[in-house]
Amino acid sequence: TSPVGDGHVNMRNDISAKLNNMFGVSSPTELADYLMYCLPPGTMRGIAYAFYDSWMSVYSDVWCTYVSAQVHEIGHNLNLGHSNENGAYNDQSGMMGLSYSRSNTPAMCFNAAKSWQLGWYEGTNQVKTISLGGTRDYVGQLSGIINYNSADVTNNLSNTNPILIKLNQNQSPDDYYITYNAKASFNSGTMEGGNQVMVVRARGEGNRPAKSELVAKLSALGSYTITGFDGTQDSATIEVSAIDISIYSATVQICIGECGSPPA
Repeated sequence: TSPVGDGHVNMRNDISAKLNNMFGVSSPTELADYLMYCLPPGTMRGIAYAFYDSWMSVYSDVWCTYVSAQVHEIGHNLNLGHSNENGAYNDQSGMMGLSYSRSNTPAMCFNAAKSWQLGWYEGTNQVKTISLGGTRDYVGQLSGIINYNSADVTNNLSNTNPILIKLNQNQSPDDYYITYNAKASFNSGTMEGGNQVMVVRARGEGNRPAKSELVAKLSALGSYTITGFDGTQDSATIEVSAIDISIYSATVQICIGECGSPPA
């Protein structure tokens, strides 16, 4: 096997060769869909890396045991780009931003753009698209992702409210993705924007590893405006009238052009 001084590329090649020999296969991909290579300290710079649309992720020493690093790098294998804020991957609302040296936490998910790209909610009534040529507005409840497909009447959860809204542009490469970042349940450890409405911009229509940019975190009575929406003189507006953390939901008005009176 390669010594630490030979570097991470030689070591990961040796690991692959050893796996092939031990299990009588021609490639480690015959053993599992995704494999994590944990390298000894000093083998590589940085904490971890992975390849897009691939099966391999590589970690330095104890970073192999930290859940946020694991999910982040395998996210790259699934073609997810970084979740940025102010140009660097500082969007800490989900797993494609920073990673943390903690074994079992934080408990959080992916941001709106990544959830759209993964297609988790495709074909359900809990995803809405707003565009110039289609539905131009939405007024009502925006539920947290922990309410996805929920029918828990005891806790007043609903499976009819949208959990993800996409503002779709055809003339611009950028689209906007909107969610309510409920800080509860499997998202209780979100590190940024807990119980706020999050607005994320991303390119690629969810079909390639585009980076996303967190552009707004809205509390009750907050708003965000996108001027010149889709190359027109219209603006797109996102307004938050109220937030009710007891039912993990925000009351929002999202519209292109002139909006009506905001919901009570």
